[in-house]
Amino acid sequence: MPSIDVAHCKKQFEQELQHINNFMGEAKSFKIEVNSGIYRSLSIRTFEMITGLQFLRMHLAWEEFLESVFIRYICGCSSPSGLSPTLLKTKERCVADATRTLFGTSRFLSWTPRETIDRANVYLDKGEPFSTAIGSAWHPLECIYVIRNRFAHRSEYAKERFKEVARRELGYNAQGMTPGRFLLTEKTLGRGVRKTYFQYYSEILLILSSGVVP
Repeated sequence: MPSIDVAHCKKQFEQELQHINNFMGEAKSFKIEVNSGIYRSLSIRTFEMITGLQFLRMHLAWEEFLESVFIRYICGCSSPSGLSPTLLKTKERCVADATRTLFGTSRFLSWTPRETIDRANVYLDKGEPFSTAIGSAWHPLECIYVIRNRFAHRSEYAKERFKEVARRELGYNAQGMTPGRFLLTEKTLGRGVRKTYFQYYSEILLILSSGVVP
């Protein structure tokens, strides 16, 4: 039977982020055998592809975290700090019932920033704790979603949205920019600190998870 504890959901998410970041660190030293006993480092394009795949993995972990926590909150679960969201609907008896109620006839749910807050406002008073947490990082969350879509889809819409994000973040039109290349580009933060966009988004999600499950 699934755990009703939201702290467990948060811990799983944190562990998955750690595994992803550890893998990214190790992947820099990966080598491939080109001839018997002869190895070379991964090409930049291959490492960009690996980065995109790990970013997709990170986004999936985030969506799974939101969904699992949301389901448990509408079962009346409290966070480790004692936060117990005020329900606007009847409390669900168990995770299975909550899942059926939430999904209805849908095969899957989308957890974009807008859809997450809209859903939270239906089930939870003032949409909390999702409204404040998601609202505090709306822009980077939207960027994460757009980058994820560019890697997962080949539509012109996904391409154009990604180009907009890259242009806005980098300040110029980067010809041939891929999601992986963008994520490996460094972003300047406060006090001259520089981190790749991959690291930056990973840290944003980690911080937000503590807002959703304080």
